[in-house]
Parts: sequence; C-alpha cells; structure tokens
Amino acid sequence: MTTETTSLVSYIRQIPVLEPWDSLYRAAELLRFGNVDTLPVIDGYGYLYGVITLRELLPLLESEQSEESLQETVSTRMREPGAVGYAGMGLEEARRALVSSGETTLPLLDSQNRYIGAVTLADMLVPNVTPPRPTGIGGMATPWGVYLTNGYLQAGTGNLSLIAGGAVMGVLMIAAHLSIGVLAWLAQQIFAYPLYALWSAPPPARITPETVSWYLLQGIALPLFLAMIRLMPLAGYHAAEHQAVHALERGEPLRPEIVKRMPRVHPRCGTNLLAGGLIFALISQIVPALNLWGLDATDGAILGAVVALFTWRSLGAFLQQYVTTRPASERQIASGIMAAMDLEQKFLQTVPQRPTLLRRLWCMGLPQTFAGVSIGSSAALSLAQLLMNYLK
Repeated sequence: MTTETTSLVSYIRQIPVLEPWDSLYRAAELLRFGNVDTLPVIDGYGYLYGVITLRELLPLLESEQSEESLQETVSTRMREPGAVGYAGMGLEEARRALVSSGETTLPLLDSQNRYIGAVTLADMLVPNVTPPRPTGIGGMATPWGVYLTNGYLQAGTGNLSLIAGGAVMGVLMIAAHLSIGVLAWLAQQIFAYPLYALWSAPPPARITPETVSWYLLQGIALPLFLAMIRLMPLAGYHAAEHQAVHALERGEPLRPEIVKRMPRVHPRCGTNLLAGGLIFALISQIVPALNLWGLDATDGAILGAVVALFTWRSLGAFLQQYVTTRPASERQIASGIMAAMDLEQKFLQTVPQRPTLLRRLWCMGLPQTFAGVSIGSSAALSLAQLLMNYLK
C-alpha cells in the first residue's frame, strides 16, 4: 500500500479542543500542557469555528495588561485554519495540505463537516507505534458473549444477542415476581393468612400506612431478580465487558492475564442509573406516604433527588461489584477480549464519524434490548397467567 492511499486513521489523535466562549487563559493552559501548538475551536454541535495557536497569543506578552487580556474569550483571537482535511483522505494528500498551508496541525472533518480529530506535523514525522484506540466505549453482556460499541461501530456479539439478552431480563423479571406469588400462595395454604390475596390484589392508588404491606410484598421481587442475575452467566459476561473496556481505555495489552486484573466496576455502567432511579423512587414515595417529618410529595421528590445525586454512583458501584457482576471465567474473559479486538480492528479500518442520535441509540443496543424485554416478558406473563389461574 502506497502512502498516497494510506489511511489517516492510524495517525488521528484527539488533541484538546476549545469552545468560542472559553477564556484565553484556558487556551494558554491547554497549549502549555497539551504538547501541541494549535487548538481547534468547535461549537456545541461539533462544527469547526477556527483554530488558535501560540502565534495568536504572542501579542499578549507585549501588552501591559496581559493578565486582563487572558480573560477575553477565545473568539477574539482565533482565526480560520490554513487547511482542513477529511478522515478519508490519503496520507500524502494530508502532507501536501500541511506543507502548502504552512500549518503544523491539520483539523479533520467528517462527511457532515464536523470535527473528529487532528493530525499534527509531529505525528507524520514520527508515527505512533501504538495505533489509536476508540474512545467513549460502551457495551452489554448477552447470553452469547460480550457486545461493545464506540457509538457508531458494533463489535462482539450481534443484534440477535442483544435481543436475547433483553428477553432473558424480561423472563427473569416476571419469574421473580411470579416466585413471590407462589411463595405467598404456599404461605396462605399453610398458615391460613391471606398473603396470596394481598399479593394478587390490584395496586393501591398511593402508598399509605395501610397499603405499605402490599408495596413491601411486591418489592421483595427486586432483590430476588437481582439475585437471579448474579447467578446467571450474564453476570460473568458483564464483568468481562467492564474489564475489556478498562483495558482498552487504559491502553493495556488485550491479554487474559491483564484483562482479568481490571476492575469489575465501571463508572459509565447503566447499573448506576438503576441505582439512582431506585433511590429517588423509594424516597419520593415513602417519605410523603408515611408523613415523615411532615414532608409532602414535593418535599419528598426534592429530598429523593438530592439523596440520589450524592449516592447514585456509590450505590451503583456496590451493585456492580456484588450483584450485577461476578468474577468472569476464562471463557468469558476471552469473549471480552475478542469483542475488544474486533472493535479495535473495525475502528482502524473505518473512517471516523460523528454518529447521529438514532445510530448512537442503535449501537448502544437500547432498541434491541427493549424489544427482547418485551418478547421475554410477554411470553413469561402468558405462562404466569396460566399458573395463576391454576392457583386460584
């Protein structure tokens, strides 16, 4: 392969960026510690506004009010770049663009003219031995292995696995709920206490001291559901997913002995959102229902939001460590590594792009998972209805 057709993907890197309303002080700090002499200026939608270099800041040294001048916005000093490139252009074409423009940094745009990265003169003179890796990685555990994405690429197991994973979750949710119903029916038969009648009663209009027993009986299904997840292979694949993502993001070699040392807890895991939602729901409902401290529904919602804000990550990390993941097996670690290597290879072979919202949602696996949950829960509900009719 000649340099004319060599892709720029292996040369692209993410240098610090500025927004037009950032201060010149921030620009100077990023230039000082970013090991670059040029910074792209982009807006909130990713479009390139201009660039600012050390050359534009040089006049500040001559000013007697340089400290005050550093408080100005970047937009007052930025300029248009001498050249821009596109991720699909060849290496030799990028070199010519830099040489003809006299620039030392070539901002790169996608097909929608949005900024995706840059190539610097130093990158071209001394190419990076270690190829770049995707950023913003997410993933899911499925019954057939680990799924990973960077927002516009899909790697590891496919969409059918995501649907299957959602179906398993749907079945487990109904199974946990139904298990409590069966236990309540047995307790009613043995102790002659109307526990099953309470469980099968319609939901109360609101939580009150008289109806709190119904909510407690229904709520027992949640820890049972979480316990089921812990016992499933999904928990091991969930751990392998997190560990593979950690290895990718830290630049570690994708080897089993290294990946298995990575943490099972990841700060971007959806378990954190589940934890925050549970905290908010419990506090906002229970506090006004039991008239705690004389607080009403609005006070309960505010209190729930505040408590969730300060505790959702810590509770989420606890749930990840002890509930939604468990130590991954060798096979599960291997699945995580295969997904990571697949994503890494596709990233190097694909022109970078800024995904649309729909593409991002699809790659996150949300539509596939929700479809699977709907399928699994519907099937399980049908079987549950048959069992409930029998118990009656």
